[in-house]
This record gives sequence, C-alpha cells and structure tokens, in this order.
Amino acid sequence: IVGIVALAAVLLAFGPAPDSASDANTLRITMTSPPDSIDPGVSWMSESFTMQVNVYNGLLTFKKATGPAGTELAPDIAAEMPTISPDGTTLTFTIRDNVNFGPPANRRVEASDVKYTFDRLALIPTQGASFFGVIKGFDEFMKSKKGTVSGVVADDAARTVTFHLEQADATFLYALALPEALTDSPITSEIVDLRLYVVYAVIYGLLNALI
Repeated sequence: IVGIVALAAVLLAFGPAPDSASDANTLRITMTSPPDSIDPGVSWMSESFTMQVNVYNGLLTFKKATGPAGTELAPDIAAEMPTISPDGTTLTFTIRDNVNFGPPANRRVEASDVKYTFDRLALIPTQGASFFGVIKGFDEFMKSKKGTVSGVVADDAARTVTFHLEQADATFLYALALPEALTDSPITSEIVDLRLYVVYAVIYGLLNALI
C-alpha cells in the first residue's frame, strides 16, 4: 500500500486531462529527463506517468483535486464504482458506452480490452505485477504464459468485466487507478514501442543539437 500511496501522490501533481473532444488538443510537458516508456504497462518513472495520465484512461482514476480529496477514487471508463460481493472477492464493473480509443484503433472500448490489458500485464511482465497478484490466475499465467488470467472475465455484450480475487484486498481498487492498469487495446500496444523509439530519437536529437 505504501507504493500505491506514493504513486497516487505523483499522479495528483499532474492535474486533470483535457476535456475537449477537439483534434486541436495538444499536450505539452516540460521534463528534466526523458520518459523510460510511453507504455503504461512497463514504465516506472514519473516522467512517463505525466504523459500517460493525460492520454490514457482506466477503469478508475484519482479525483482531480488538491488536498485529501485527491486521494479519493472515481470512475473513469467504468460507469460507476464496482459491485462487490459480500466477501469482497468478486468485483464487477460496467464499462461506459461513450468511451472510445483514439487513432489508430478508432473504436469503442470493450470489456474485453480491459481483460486484454491484464493478460498483457502478466505477459510483459509489468514492474507493477505485485499490485495484481491477488487476481486469481494472474501469477500462474505470468509464469506459464499459457491461457489467460482466469480471474478477469469480460462480457462484451453486457459491457461488464469481473475480477475474481484470491482474497479480499482493500488496496485493489487503488491499484486499478495506477498507470499500469490503464486500458490498452491490441493494436495500440503493438505500436507503442515504436512510438517510444521516435520519442527518444526526438528528445536526444534536440539535446545533441543544443550541446
């Protein structure tokens, strides 16, 4: 939980994402060093998180507010906070209808995209894997690379995604608001590494030109 609180504090400093649907939106960020990745599944630096929380979305997010209110959770691509079973081990989210991937996917976000995100996190594996080991089948899939994460069940028709946990975990909802859990799609994750090299090339090219 210490790691989650620390990351939450970092995320709060970034402020809200642009709310306009205009193609003219431009994100400008000043950094003292380049990001380690623009892929939320593998990055572990605040420079990367600065970009990611402004261009990606997950099931939950931290409220864009200062002070104690900024540590509170709020739905993001989820329509509302999840339905939780009495024993705390089953959490069901409904995905909003009006949320879409930008280019190159250019389509509505489906419940199966959330499942894909967690399958991919176990395959990478993400540096934040310890946040998600409480999901049934996560650690097993991370080791075997066979099948999928059994504890994440998506229903695209119902627009629901259900998490089955090994045990109740009070920190799990906060983990879902961290950068590692930002929702991905198969097509965007395939090109994200290429974009990383382009970003590095531009950054280091500019630095070399100034030296």
